[in-house]
Amino acid sequence: MLCSILAGCGSDERVGHLPDAPPPPDAPLADAPSVDPPDAGPPSYDPTGGIDTPGEHGGAGCPDSDATTFTIAAGAVTSRLFDGIVTGAADSGVFYVRGTGNQELFGAIPTDASGNYKVTVPLFCGAQLVKLHWTNATCAYDIVYDVTTDTCADRDIRITLGWDAIGLDWELHLIKPGGRINDDATDCTWTSCIKTSPDWGVIGSTADDPSKDVDNTGAYGPENILLDGPEAGTYTVMVEHWNAAGSPLSDGTVILNVAGKPAVVQRMMDLAPYHVWTAATITFPGGIITPSSAVHDCSANWTGGCRDSIP
Repeated sequence: MLCSILAGCGSDERVGHLPDAPPPPDAPLADAPSVDPPDAGPPSYDPTGGIDTPGEHGGAGCPDSDATTFTIAAGAVTSRLFDGIVTGAADSGVFYVRGTGNQELFGAIPTDASGNYKVTVPLFCGAQLVKLHWTNATCAYDIVYDVTTDTCADRDIRITLGWDAIGLDWELHLIKPGGRINDDATDCTWTSCIKTSPDWGVIGSTADDPSKDVDNTGAYGPENILLDGPEAGTYTVMVEHWNAAGSPLSDGTVILNVAGKPAVVQRMMDLAPYHVWTAATITFPGGIITPSSAVHDCSANWTGGCRDSIP
């Protein structure tokens, strides 16, 4: 099953890259016209095809893992490490998280030749299902976890970034209305939003400040930014391909869970190092998402990140 989701198996060095992970092969991109019947719901990005029962799901000849516990009371967290050993998988896997309502996100599970895997998965508030998915030439294998977080609240904006094996440190940014990339007062990113936050919205209140709870400086990701109680105006979601050693053929995906609406997925192919992708803007009130594929070459003004005055 994973071979079809990831657009084929074989010797192509691009196989297994996150942008070719779910949605299913025939689902429209987020900025493409819908071809679903008027009464159809949004497409699902679930790689398991809808398996919801906690536990292991596979069969003879499928991959297998050392997982034994499938109900997790995660506590007051916004992400959790999932790791272990999977045997017999043909490639890296895919994780998928479905929260209440329309909330969902996905990403890659880096898996080495010995079957060791480790990924920090962003979590929604409250009850949710976390699914880990691998395949081989015979069949698919899925682990389904029933996960609950507490002391939390649903966020008005949640942005999740993932990329492929040949990209090196794609960097996620959420820029407030009137702000600029890599300005620590107006841009939530690695310099301003990890274990600290810029003071947005009501001065002195932390309830409406952004946070970056998952950051990744290698391949695959994910990265994750959260914001609740956004002030009125237009926010900009931008992505840098940060490391010069990354491939210019690297592909990635931004998932936007905004204002309780169905997730919007934006894809970028061939983002070169020192280039910046504007993935979308988000306008409040209303949480209106405007997708974008604009790419800015910042290689002439790059010092620890893009220093051009964008957006």
